[in-house]
Amino acid sequence: MRGPQNGAASINESRVTPEEMDEQTHGGSDLSPGPVTGGNGAGSPASEWNASAAPTFSGTLLDEESTPRPIGLEGPESNPRWRPPRWLKVLGALAFVAAVVLIVGSTVRLDYYSIAPGDSYETLPLVGVEGAPTYDHAGSLYMTTVSVTPVTLLEWVSARLDSDTVLVPAEQIDGGRSSEEVDEVNEALMEGSKLNAEAVALGEVGIPVEFTGSGALVVEVSEDVPASGLLERGDVIESVDGTPISVVTDLTNALAGRAPGDVVKLVVERDDEKITVDVPLVENEENPGKSIIGIVVQTADFDVESPVDVTIDSRNVGGPSAGLVYTLTIIDRLSPQDLTKGRRVAATGEISLDGTVGEIGGVEQKVRSVEEVEAELFLVPKGNCDAARAKAETVEVVCVSDIDEALAALDDLPGQ
Repeated sequence: MRGPQNGAASINESRVTPEEMDEQTHGGSDLSPGPVTGGNGAGSPASEWNASAAPTFSGTLLDEESTPRPIGLEGPESNPRWRPPRWLKVLGALAFVAAVVLIVGSTVRLDYYSIAPGDSYETLPLVGVEGAPTYDHAGSLYMTTVSVTPVTLLEWVSARLDSDTVLVPAEQIDGGRSSEEVDEVNEALMEGSKLNAEAVALGEVGIPVEFTGSGALVVEVSEDVPASGLLERGDVIESVDGTPISVVTDLTNALAGRAPGDVVKLVVERDDEKITVDVPLVENEENPGKSIIGIVVQTADFDVESPVDVTIDSRNVGGPSAGLVYTLTIIDRLSPQDLTKGRRVAATGEISLDGTVGEIGGVEQKVRSVEEVEAELFLVPKGNCDAARAKAETVEVVCVSDIDEALAALDDLPGQ
């Protein structure tokens, strides 16, 4: 067997010094090399091998037993591969499931909306009047809002645990329309509400006012009434059984005294064409005994003409429910007397051109909102009276049916 050449080392051999190799060579060991090319020249006999010319070994030759191991790892027999304990596996599985539930629950939307308390805004800073003397007062008037949002699974669970939040099917809020369409309807209702408030308020303080329109514009049609399929959003009702309709109150008066089931003949402008539609009336579930078509309308091409210019910042809030508080705020601006007598008063309700106050949605959430701003009095439509009083804890709820009753309630406030 030949030994290592040119400095190569065999894996199971120990380090060999030149002296040991010399001894092995002269002792006839089986490591004796043949002729070596070394310091004595080519072909020199092994007995004359020059130790100083022997190749050097730069590596350390280790066998398995001499290989160092990390402390605590004695080998596969004494320390098998580590396995996690069962409790750690269970904990990891639970963490994974929780992560999946969190991701799904926060992204998957349900066919529900939540109605929660919104913000309440002081309205005196939001109303501007030009063309007549105005007055500042110590008291405050507040409009109140609700927050209406589609919910995810987690938000649905959170809403169920919140006594101030209710969940309603999406169909009741959007009627299958897009969010953009819903926003357009609410913006239109707000604009009509502001104009109604201006007309009613100016009339209350004795400022001449005229309002004109071109009919009743259909903003929304309920799905569960005969008018659905007969009337469309964007239709303008110009007459009822031959009676001309200029503003919304004309339509209300034309339907007065009609019984549920009666059929009225409507002349409607649709896409620049006039059509005639026979529409059966239905009973008003919120006011039994009275008949309605089952539509939401506002005055088409509504305009208020007056020597006084009124501007209202609605703070990007939609819907008609701020009509009453806007009316009171304009009156307060134009009156030398403080309507609120220095107190904090909130109000909600739709205002019509004849001064009547219509009921609104989300009154329970609005009660909570006005209590957050520490309002002392909350004026609400009579149709919302029971629900508002049942929810109220710190605020006094007064129910009104028109602007005159609202002004009388403020007049009864004790002075400060």
